Amino acid sequence: MTDMLEIEAVGEIRFVHIKDKYQSDAAKQRGIDPNYQLQLAFPKDGDVHKELVASAKQLGIRSTGDNLRYKDGDFITLSDGTQPQRGKWLINPSSRWKPSIVDQNANDVELAEEPGDGTLANVAFKIGVSKKGKLTYFLTGVQLLRVEKNNTPAPHKFGAYTQLSPSDEGVDEEEPEF
Repeated sequence: MTDMLEIEAVGEIRFVHIKDKYQSDAAKQRGIDPNYQLQLAFPKDGDVHKELVASAKQLGIRSTGDNLRYKDGDFITLSDGTQPQRGKWLINPSSRWKPSIVDQNANDVELAEEPGDGTLANVAFKIGVSKKGKLTYFLTGVQLLRVEKNNTPAPHKFGAYTQLSPSDEGVDEEEPEF
């Protein structure tokens, strides 16, 4: 059995913090240090999903959504009612160490600001097994393929997304408070 495997996956990235480390209020309360992070969205039926399932098996983990630490894009709705992540799985690789950041031609990039939500990237990350027997994702590099302008309010505000359960379909939702 291998301790860690490395994967490269192309997908859209959101909540990007690859220029500077970030720490949410919840992380602060739990004593979690600031880190580099992003959320990667990839098609449910694509090669990335198949590679993660095969990697989990190789690491000795049953490939359930909970063990793989996926979020289901079908149940994420923006405050404007749109569901841009429908048909996708979402994972959150992070690292204490600055990931390598390159452009389409593999040239090093120094970012003036964080890339915006919806940026297309090839993301390199290592996967391992947590103490609880679930996959854990360590961000190692980002190749920016198509960069979207950063339009995140400063400071970053959560509440743009709401998580629905399958039984909540069609339920009227309150607007998130900022």
